[in-house]
Parts: sequence; structure tokens; C-alpha cells
Amino acid sequence: MNLATNLRELDEPIRIGMIGSGIFGSQLIHTIEATSGMETSVVAEIDEEKATDTLIRAGVAESAIELVDDTSEINATFGTDRRAVTRNSDALIDADVDIVVEATGNPNVAALHGFKTLLSGTHLLNVSIEADTVCGPLLAALAEKNDVVYSLAAGDQPGKIATLAEWAESTGFEIVSAGIVKSGDPDPYGTPDDSIERHGYITSFGKNIDPDPRMYNTFLDGTKLAVESVAAANALGFGIDTTGMHHPTVTTDEIPDTLREESSGGVLGRGGVIDTVTASDRNMTVFVVTKTESEQLQKYYTQRPNVITSDDGSHQLFYSPYHFAPETTRTIASVVLSNEPTGTPIGHHADVVAAAKRDLKPGEEIDGSGGYTIYGVAEDASRANAKGYVPYELLEGAEVRNPIDRDQIITADDVSIDTDQPMYHLRELQEQMNI
Repeated sequence: MNLATNLRELDEPIRIGMIGSGIFGSQLIHTIEATSGMETSVVAEIDEEKATDTLIRAGVAESAIELVDDTSEINATFGTDRRAVTRNSDALIDADVDIVVEATGNPNVAALHGFKTLLSGTHLLNVSIEADTVCGPLLAALAEKNDVVYSLAAGDQPGKIATLAEWAESTGFEIVSAGIVKSGDPDPYGTPDDSIERHGYITSFGKNIDPDPRMYNTFLDGTKLAVESVAAANALGFGIDTTGMHHPTVTTDEIPDTLREESSGGVLGRGGVIDTVTASDRNMTVFVVTKTESEQLQKYYTQRPNVITSDDGSHQLFYSPYHFAPETTRTIASVVLSNEPTGTPIGHHADVVAAAKRDLKPGEEIDGSGGYTIYGVAEDASRANAKGYVPYELLEGAEVRNPIDRDQIITADDVSIDTDQPMYHLRELQEQMNI
């Protein structure tokens, strides 16, 4: 597929509706405006000034931006030089856009936006993957029923893993494991205070970007790693070999010897799993470990100076050295032009569950993602179901009913969950439909 050529040859640009213009969304808007054959036609954002400023910085004339309230006003800007900005996300979802990009980062809001978008018969690209870990299989099934596409993002790690795995499988490899490489180990007990005081989160993101300390803390306490791993697992149909994953600390060259089955000398109880490693000796972001039975190909790969192989030559490591938000324009083009996603859930194979950061007492309220009470853990869906673990993203605002020890994984018996949240009902529907 030659996406660039196909985009250049379009008579009309792809109309993109962007919900959210935060860190990921703003980077993507800049890239959309620099890419032939697509435009940010409408942005839904509570902070209209932020959305307007983003469009202007991306090269859209200030005079071309209109603040609108409803769908008819949004549609009236299409086919003109104008762009729409609205606080009304429902109006965007009902507009005549080719694809909706959900980039709010709010799991409950994202789940509801996704459900409404797919129900309306519009393609959905979901950047807010926390929602995907709770009800992604349901959203994928809804997309299929309505003849549209639900996709992860090429510029995010789950989409990047799915792309690399697709390449490996179509090149004749058997995939043993896949996952994310970290340069350091998470601190599961870290708090938002730590993310500011110990890690200098402002300077990490740059002077002009001020992320929420809780959001940034999800990267530091391991929750984001669990979220990204579970999204990738459900997109590939892979499991989680052990609760929390093995996450060995290794050199890059040791990965194909380590993340393979125990029968071959590795740490995995089975193949076809998502896992992760800490390896700071090489610049890389996601990987797949493969194996080949052919002795001729084993010898060939071992002789290739740019292919990392196991000591016995049977397993190989392939990786990507980068991922970044702007790559997601490729997903937009692939979805709209060819109905091809960059990874979409093919079933419920893994969950993010929650472990306590400290001892929790009855009557306490769980503050949710990136906070002071829980951290996320990747778990196989079969174990999570059997043990009654609660999906991590459903726990914000839950009241503790039974004493919970530090590092204990939280079950449905331990808490009273807020059942008014959209994700609770969508997850319930997913389970009722046995998706």
C-alpha cells in the first residue's frame, strides 16, 4: 500500500474530527496539517482557546477558525477553508467526518465517545487506550457490526507492537513474545508528589507542556506499561504469562534467549505472550521475539550482522527504535482509504488489574490512576476472571470494604464500585455478550 501516493491523489482531503488537543492530540494535529490529503476539520475541546491555539500553531489561519455549537454548524464549514472548534463532542461525533480520533485521555469519556462514534457508523481511532483495556473488545465488535473500523494508533506502543507483529508473521516467523522495552524499572509505590519532586516531570516534557502529575505518574509507577501491554495483548490475541509479567533486566542481546519458552531455556511458561524488559544498552521501544525451525534460515539470520539471535540461533529479536504521535497519520490513512486498522482487539485475552500502593482500610476511597492508592498490573484474562479481579480503570472513586494489604490485587469483594460510570456498563455488556 502506497499511502502517500493515495493521499496525494485524493480530490478532497480526509475530514478528521479530533476530540482532545492535549499532548498527543496537539502533536497529531500538527502532523495532519503537514500531510497531503488530510485536514483537522473539527476539534472538540473543553478549552476552546487551547484548541484554537493548536490549530494556529499548526498553520491554520486564525480567521479560518470558527467556534461552533452544533452539528449543522460543523458540517457547514466542510468543503470550505474554514475549520470548526466546539465544546460539544456529541456534535462532532454526529458530523460528516471520515474518522473520529479520541484523544481526551479520560477513560470514561473516551469509552462513551467511542461507543457513540461506532454506533453512528463512523471510523474510530482510539488514543485513550485505558478505555480499550476495559471495553476494547466490545468496541471492536460494535465496529464490525456497523461496517466501520476501530483502531489503535500507529504512534502509540500497542499499535507499534501490532504493526511489528504483523510484519513478523507475514515474513514467516512464529512469534514467541512481544512487548515494550523500558530503560528503567517502575516504582509501583510512587505518588504524584514523587513525579514532581524526584523526576522533574516538567523538564522531561519541555517548558511549553505541563502534564498532569497524576498522568505522568502512571508512567513512573508501571501503570502505563500495564495498560499498553494489555492493549497489545488483546490486539494480538496474546496472554500474560505471569501476573505483572516477568520483566527481566537484560541486555538487548539477551532478550531472545530470555523471553522464550522454559523448554528452550527461557523464562516463559508458554509462547504467544506479551511481556516487557528493562534494557538500557540500546535505543529501542517495542520488540518481538520470533523463532524459526529451518536450520538454513537459522544459519542465515545468525550470519546477518543486523539481526540479534539467541545463542543457539533458533530465536530472533526484531525491534523498533522509536514511536511518536505523528506516525498516527498512517493509521488515519489506512483506516479511511483501506478499512485497515493498526491493531484492533480480537478478543478479551488480558486485563489491567489493580494492586494497593499501601495498606488500605475499610471506608477509604480509591483515588484512581496515577494517584496515591493503587498501581496497575498486567494480568491474563483467565486468571483475572477466575479470581474476581476488578479492572483497574473501574476503581476510581470506589470505597474499600475489606482491609487490603500493600501489593494485594483488588477483587470485587474488596470494594464498592461506582456503577454510574459509562465504562462499568460497557464492560458489563461486553461480559454479557461473552466478547
